Amino acid sequence: METNPNMPAPDHGDKTMNPNGTVISNWPNRSQVAAQLGISERSVDRLAESGHLQFRMRPRGGIRPERVYNPDQVVARLPPSPSSLVRQSAALAQLVGSSIRSAASVAESSEPQTITAVVQGLLAALKPEPIPAPPAPQPLWIGLDAASTVTGLSVTCLRKMIKAGRLNCIRDRAVKVRRSDLDKLEGLAELAEGSAS
Repeated sequence: METNPNMPAPDHGDKTMNPNGTVISNWPNRSQVAAQLGISERSVDRLAESGHLQFRMRPRGGIRPERVYNPDQVVARLPPSPSSLVRQSAALAQLVGSSIRSAASVAESSEPQTITAVVQGLLAALKPEPIPAPPAPQPLWIGLDAASTVTGLSVTCLRKMIKAGRLNCIRDRAVKVRRSDLDKLEGLAELAEGSAS
């Protein structure tokens, strides 16, 4: 005959045991597990119903038995403690390099400030190098002052080229020329000499 592990266990005095002989009198109840894990009591029930958290029914004299949960599984679900993070950080330090190894040796001290500083140092060392941002795209149209800087010609010379039809422009709050047209200008020297006269 197979026993159901979720059935109430027989009362054995103050050492309540389940059918397979495990003492469950010191197992935490639902509210204690919820407080330990930092979750709601309903979430504890969902973990138990899905099989992720083992539970038993502990009898209570004269009232309904209560669910109690396996403390080993509760501890396994706890977030890592700061000391275990330091141990993991020390293991990472061996992989990263000698500069971090020296910081990890300091992690063995019990001062909280030192441990915090070591963890922050390790995180900073593991931080990836920032990827430089791509250069900003060049505007297609630039004003005459910017065109003068690009070509080395005066604004007056550029205006004469526009008037002569050698340089196309648009009027958008100011006179603007296409950057690619500036690159294609030919005979700038001859025109520059002509504008000087």
